[in-house]
Amino acid sequence: MRSLAVALALLVAGTALPAVAQTEIKSTCFCQLGNDAKQFSAEVAVTDANRAELAKMLTAGDLDLKKTVKVTGDGCAPADWRKNRLCGSTSVTTTKPDGARDSKKFDNTPVSGTRTLRITNTGNVPRKQGTPRGQFALDEARWAKTQVILIGGRED
Repeated sequence: MRSLAVALALLVAGTALPAVAQTEIKSTCFCQLGNDAKQFSAEVAVTDANRAELAKMLTAGDLDLKKTVKVTGDGCAPADWRKNRLCGSTSVTTTKPDGARDSKKFDNTPVSGTRTLRITNTGNVPRKQGTPRGQFALDEARWAKTQVILIGGRED
């Protein structure tokens, strides 16, 4: 009986804690990568409407590796930087016991909906040269011209 009271107290205390803020991103091209149902890539269009907010997220570390982000997308829309490849494909190379390499190509699949991802990679983020190790600063001149950033991650 006593352990039940302790468990209930912990449950009530846990529900009284404030919720952790979740970073949310809208993707213009959201894809599941190759044959791994848990690995995703998201292209995020950088526009005049969201440039300042994305810069704030990047500078605050909200989009750092190992952070969690909620990505919402509706497949993959055509865009100049993507041409006709849309989600593209992924090559997976493995080494056989005899040392020979075996490479297979898998089509990436457009995804609609929302996924919570642990960030494993980012791309096309213009970092300021000469920034001390472990710190981040945007290169403002290049950021002003950036059209898209990439966020890759694994579903928790």
